[in-house]
This record gives sequence, structure tokens and C-alpha cells, in this order.
Amino acid sequence: MDSDSVSAGVKEHNGEVTESDPLRGNSDTENRNKSKGTMCSALRNITVEPTVLLFIFSSILTMLTSMNLSLEKACRVNLNYTEDICNRLKVRDTVGLETYEVDVQKLAAVATSWKSVLTSIIPSLVAIFVGSWTDRTGKRILFMVLPIIGQMLTCASNIVNAIFFYQLRLEVLVISEAIFEGIYGSWCLLLLVAYSYITAITTEKNRTFRMGITTFCVSIGFPLGMGLSGPLMKKFGYIATYGVAFGIQFINVVYTAIVLKDTKKTSEQRKHEGKGFKHLAGLFFDMSNVRDTFKVIYKDSARICLLLAVVSICYGTMYGETAVSYLLTRYRYNWDEVMYGYFQAYNFVTHTIGVLFSITVFSRRMQLPDAALGIISATSKVASSFVYGFAFTSTIFFIGPVVEILNGTILIAARSMLSKLVEPDDFGKVNSIFSLTENAMQLVYIPLYTRVYTATMQWFPGFMFLMTGGLMVPILIVFIWLLYEHRKQARRQQDPREMLNIDTNIVKQVVPE
Repeated sequence: MDSDSVSAGVKEHNGEVTESDPLRGNSDTENRNKSKGTMCSALRNITVEPTVLLFIFSSILTMLTSMNLSLEKACRVNLNYTEDICNRLKVRDTVGLETYEVDVQKLAAVATSWKSVLTSIIPSLVAIFVGSWTDRTGKRILFMVLPIIGQMLTCASNIVNAIFFYQLRLEVLVISEAIFEGIYGSWCLLLLVAYSYITAITTEKNRTFRMGITTFCVSIGFPLGMGLSGPLMKKFGYIATYGVAFGIQFINVVYTAIVLKDTKKTSEQRKHEGKGFKHLAGLFFDMSNVRDTFKVIYKDSARICLLLAVVSICYGTMYGETAVSYLLTRYRYNWDEVMYGYFQAYNFVTHTIGVLFSITVFSRRMQLPDAALGIISATSKVASSFVYGFAFTSTIFFIGPVVEILNGTILIAARSMLSKLVEPDDFGKVNSIFSLTENAMQLVYIPLYTRVYTATMQWFPGFMFLMTGGLMVPILIVFIWLLYEHRKQARRQQDPREMLNIDTNIVKQVVPE
């Protein structure tokens, strides 16, 4: 192996991380030689991926546990139903109790929608400043540690709510979760900085692959958390489950704060070294950060706005479905948390296969454009929405993940394309806009999906999935247009006559007739 190959990947220079060469080589020969070492290269280059995986895993573990705790508090404390009714609802013996189940689910769904509002506002405001600040200072680790601490405090608060079950109403559980998650940034802040970190240490050639690995960690965190929360709750109860989630986040904060290093700083970023807290705080709250962040949009406004629309719909539908899918399976198929966990474990396996296949075969080996990955993924999602929507039996519902197997690269493609439209100094800013858009969608889609679900649950519970399919059609159209533009640009670059015309125009501008 030559010296350039040895130097490829992430290196450490004076405690700072940089990535010198792409994971994917520049020639077909290199691709063939390195194809067998794809996963080995990824493992050697691990940076923020464990942080993202552990954070999402623990957060989802907490989320589903809190959903069950909310249902129980709604039944036993707020609605004050009898022990017999609530016990039967808990073990899914709902014959003759359908009205009680509907009332409990509606109250829990409303609480979830209010929580989403509270947990979205503060992180959305902070995100505007964070991206520009990290671009100017190069300091990113701090803003990955804070959300993890927030999740640890959320777990501790939920343990208190579980211990004092009858003394603390549902509202206390929801508000305490919202405060800790909102103040410390939660998902919005962590993913913003994590993707900014990945963008800073990669080249355009390998960015899609590395972002794919990071997004894969986000994706598998969902079913892992959902799959384990049910058995843990069933066997050990709420307090132990929250304790496990707290322990995972503790390991995460140690890894992130001690093992990870900030990226190698530019000469401009080094100007802010050693100037103290007051200087850095003033830099953070500089209102020009807001102006600079949104100015990025105007550099290629059409593409950036379209990609942000893609992001908003993708994250919005994901948040909306996640908020009510457990409630739907309880009502439609009479599942408990364990059965729902089994489904998510199965969903995890199919999703993992699909994402790995997409990023290794479509992206790395076939080198398909990002827009093509988006088309494949969106088509898979639209098809699966009809399966889920009309799945009147649990058997048909289990077919959904197979149809949806390739739906794992929309956000990978969108993030990669966005990062390639801006200069390196604007990576944090574009990720701020990305995260702001993502987080703001919780304010819109979770209340929307909970409202639609509660309005249709008694006559067509799967209607929300058809709504998702309808919302994905514009995304499919956007990616088709982006692929057309990509191919048109590629033809221009390959056509010598087109290149000659471009060079002639440049000469005419420099040397007027």
C-alpha cells in the first residue's frame, strides 16, 4: 500500500482531528482494491458515530418508556379510572373497554403534541447561533456534550415521576421532560454539531458515504431503543429502564468529552484561541450570526430551498409517525409494548440491510448521484405508505418494512447535496439551517399527526400513512429535477465545445473588445 493510502482517513494533529484523503479512491483500480476494506476503513475512521448512536438509542428508549408512563398516568391519575380498567388496558384486555382506550390515547396524544412544542422552540432559536459560532471558533465538542447532559437530567426527572406516580400528574411529567430537553438542545443541537463535524473532516468525494454512516447510526438508534424498551419495561419496570438510559448517556458523555477532539482549526479560528469566556460568549450572541446563517441560502437559493423543503417533509413525517405509531398499533392490532418492540427489531434488520446496501452499492460502488439515491428512497417510502395504510391485519403491517427497505438515503442525499453547495467556512451555517428546519417541523407535524390520528382512529387508523405517502410525492419530483440538472451539468463539463464557449466568455469578460 502506498503512502497516500496509508495517510487516508482521520488523523490527529496536536489533539485536533482532520481527514486528509477520501475513503473512496479516485480511480476504478483503487475502488476495486479498496472495496473489500470498506467497513474496515469506516471503523478506523470512527469519530462522532458512537456519540450519535448512543444518544439516539437512549433517547428512544426513554421516549417509548415515557409514552407508556404517560398512558398509565392519564388512566390512573388524570382520568382517575379504576384499577381494574387500567390494569386491563395495560395487558391489552380491551374487550368492552374501547371507549376508555380512546379517551386515554387522546389525552396522551395531546400531551405529546404540547411537549413537542415546548422542546422545539428553544433549540430552534439556539441553532441559529450555534452553526455560525462553531464555524468561527472551530469548537464543536461542547455542543455535543450539552444535549447528552440534558437527556441524563430527563432520565433522572422521569425516575422521580415514576417513584411519585400518584402524586405527580401527567402534566408534570410532560413539562419536566420538555424543560430539560429544550434548554439543553436535545436532538436538534447534537445532530447539528455532529453533521457539522463530519462535514469539516471529509472531502466531497467521501462525504456522502460518511454522512450515510452517521445517518445509519441515527436510523438504527430508533428500532434499537423501541425494541429494547418493551422487554425492559415488562421485566424491570419504569425506574430500571430509565436507569439503563441514564447509564448509556453517562458512557456517551464520557466518550464525547474525553475521546473526541475538535477538528483542526483554520488560521481565522485560531484568532479566538485563549481569549476567554467573555469573548466567546460575545461571539456567540453576536446578531451577525443570524444574518450570516441565513445569507447562506442566497448562494444557490433554488437548490438550497428545495432541499430544505425535502428535509422539512422527511423529518416532519418521521416525527409525526413516531409520535403516534405505538398508539396506532395498540388500538388497531391490540399490541403491547413487547410486541411493538419485536416489530421494531424486525424493522431494524430490514432497514439496516437497506441502508448498508444503498451506501455501499449505490453510492460507493456504482457511484450513483445523490439525487438518484433520493429517488430510490422516496419511491420506496411512497410504496410502503400504502402497505401500512391498508394493513388491516398485523401480518400485512409486517410486510411494510420489506417494501420500505430502501427508504434510508433521502436525508443522506439531502445533507450531502447541501454541504456541496457551500464553502467550507459555511458548513456550520448550512447545518444550522438544516437543524432549524428539522426541529421546527416538530412544531408542525407532531400536532398535525396527533390531530389526524385522533380524528380518524375509529374509522380509518391508517389514514396518517396515506398522508405521508402524499407528502412524499413532491420530494420525488424534486429529486427527479435535481437528477436532471445534475446530468445536464455533467454533459456540459464533458462537452469540449461547451467548455470552449465557457472559456471564451470568461476571456471576453476579462479582455473586452
